[in-house]
Amino acid sequence: MNNPFILKSLLSLLLFFCAFSYAKSIHVKNLSLEDGLSQSSVLCILQDQQGFMWFGTEDGLNRFDGYKFTVFRHDPMDSLSISDNHINCLFEGR
Repeated sequence: MNNPFILKSLLSLLLFFCAFSYAKSIHVKNLSLEDGLSQSSVLCILQDQQGFMWFGTEDGLNRFDGYKFTVFRHDPMDSLSISDNHINCLFEGR
């Protein structure tokens, strides 16, 4: 192995395979109206400490548990419902 080109090529391949073997796999799933999302325009996203994903839209607050959505909307007859359907900011408190 006196040829520096071959040595550099083998070293580059070795580094590539080492880096590739340590890379983490990321799975991305597109969620849509067909999955139960209340609106396709999501204004904000939060993942809480329990792992729920929360999506703020102009048509309510959507909680995704990994399988299905639960949609929370303003109900003028329920004083404990959310105050508005337009959710543009999410924050997790204690």
